[in-house]
Amino acid sequence: MSRPNLILTIEQLKEAGLYWAGEMGLGGWEIFINFDRGFNMNGNAGSVHWTLSKRLANIDILVEGDFPNTTIYIDMEETLVHELTHLMLAAWDDYSRNDDTDMPELLTDVCIEQPVDAMSKLLVSLRRSGPHKFSWEKQKPKEEQDDASGD
Repeated sequence: MSRPNLILTIEQLKEAGLYWAGEMGLGGWEIFINFDRGFNMNGNAGSVHWTLSKRLANIDILVEGDFPNTTIYIDMEETLVHELTHLMLAAWDDYSRNDDTDMPELLTDVCIEQPVDAMSKLLVSLRRSGPHKFSWEKQKPKEEQDDASGD
């Protein structure tokens, strides 16, 4: 069974970002969330850049119109949580990607990218099955609103 894509507005992403930063212990960080174009994203749905010493981060989410025209599943909340999970691991991530560590790219992928992806999907799934709902999830779909008003 396929899930519908979850495309969010920048306001919705920022609402989710505030919630998730608090839940993930990132409340002391200043986090900016923006959309970016595909040609800046190196084939990724999201990216995060940080300055660890200043606890400052920029998260870019691929703008809706630049997602590949394929059957891939798009979930902007999962992408956001994925990037925030990288931020939680920023110190270790910086160390592992340092040229002095000689960590092969494949090992970096196995030790960082795969666990980050699994954790972010699990966190979002748990939130969605729990009591916390975002403002956009509390609103009735437009067709339900139209039916209720007799249109």
